[in-house]
Amino acid sequence: MTIVAERYDYVVGVDTHAAQHMFVIVQTRTGAVLTEPEKFATNEAGLGRAISWIGRKSTGRVLVAIEGSGCYGKRLSVALAQAGIDVAETRAPVKRRGGKADVFDAEAAARSVLGLPCDRLIAPRASGDRDALAVVLARRHALSKEMTADRQRLLDLTRRFDLGIDTRQGLGWQRTEQIARWRPRRSDTPALAEIRQTAVTLAVKAIATRTELKVNEKHLRRLVKKTMPELLNVLGVGPVSAAEILVSWSHHGRFRDEARWAMHAGVAPIQTGSGKTDGRYHRMNPFGDRDLNRAMWIIARTRLLHSERTKAYAAKRAAAGTKKAAIMRLIQRYVARDIYRFLTATATATATAASADADTGNEATPTAA
Repeated sequence: MTIVAERYDYVVGVDTHAAQHMFVIVQTRTGAVLTEPEKFATNEAGLGRAISWIGRKSTGRVLVAIEGSGCYGKRLSVALAQAGIDVAETRAPVKRRGGKADVFDAEAAARSVLGLPCDRLIAPRASGDRDALAVVLARRHALSKEMTADRQRLLDLTRRFDLGIDTRQGLGWQRTEQIARWRPRRSDTPALAEIRQTAVTLAVKAIATRTELKVNEKHLRRLVKKTMPELLNVLGVGPVSAAEILVSWSHHGRFRDEARWAMHAGVAPIQTGSGKTDGRYHRMNPFGDRDLNRAMWIIARTRLLHSERTKAYAAKRAAAGTKKAAIMRLIQRYVARDIYRFLTATATATATAASADADTGNEATPTAA
């Protein structure tokens, strides 16, 4: 198994920031810092100078390890890829007691990959349609939080004050729309009139947010169809879940195997227990991408309701004495494996078709996978 220090002559560590990035070049054979660290601006001219500097100072095979390749380092990672330079994503360094310095963080980014096998390097997420999906998804998450908060405030008002509506059984959209149509009442005291107007404002805002969420879902469906339309045919996968999956998966090769994909999705089992239990029990991994984890839960829940195969599996487990929470964990793990295999097979088939089209001289169909 080839490690980074054997394949590359130099590793460039980058600590990214909004205005400028810090670059440090480490020679892989000796582990020494090759030259004085340099800072470059994050604009187009600065990124061009940074790439030229890397070419002058490191003659040979170069790998650039970037901390924050999906945030501040996004433009840099794209520019490096266009220049034909290999790029890897690194984790944030462990906090040190002696303080923090950009040059130390950049050097730590470089050294963090020196001993890694090359097939364990984390490639930056793909650009293009995946970026659009990520932006639209982020907007959806913000809208969902706003709507939930507004409806919770509205429910609180209707239960604290006598506004003439019964919400003891909850606040559905029918009642919300009813509140939105309220008009001022002459019988209300000034205080109660203000409270009623606040309730109307919250109801109107919640309804408007729901409408925007419906439009957002249409945008997600269009982007998913453009990126990987086959994913929408998988049982339990809707446009929102598909978008979450594509944003996290990004491209073929980002995850070495489906076990790492399951760990990233937060559905990998973790041993738990001590004493007499002796670690015989498992629980869900609490880490990973929580948005992707929610998508896996939705898919698993949908299959549990509509898939005869999943129903039979759950019944078999229940008959064996497995608890409901454990059954749901197992189903989510199977869903993660199924989704990973589907993504890999689809991406491979698309790449093969594109290669065949290129060999025959036909124009290949573009794909974000």
